[in-house]
Amino acid sequence: MTRILVVEDEVDISRVLASALKEDGHEVATAQDGSVALAEARRQPPGLLLMDLQFPEMDAVTFVHHYRQLPGCAQSPIIAMSATYRGMPRALEAQAIEKPFDLDVLLATVRDLAASQTA
Repeated sequence: MTRILVVEDEVDISRVLASALKEDGHEVATAQDGSVALAEARRQPPGLLLMDLQFPEMDAVTFVHHYRQLPGCAQSPIIAMSATYRGMPRALEAQAIEKPFDLDVLLATVRDLAASQTA
């Protein structure tokens, strides 16, 4: 079981993701903005970060910079979701998932990255 932090400002998408990830056997925490996500990661570092590239208060590059500085977060994998992600996930050293996403593909990506962390 991997602890996953979902950072998504659209509540409906966040709920769907959290539900699917929990059903897949993961522990899930959610945040709707970068400040809350950083506080949650500081409290308990996730094994994997699943994030939208656009959310209130902070741009994705700034968020990932701060996230990577937190204890336990420097090496955790990141999956970046966006409808307009061209090039950005590479800059963030993240796996890209295009919105709208196929939930089965997203879950398979999460499984693969989680397995690579325990191997």
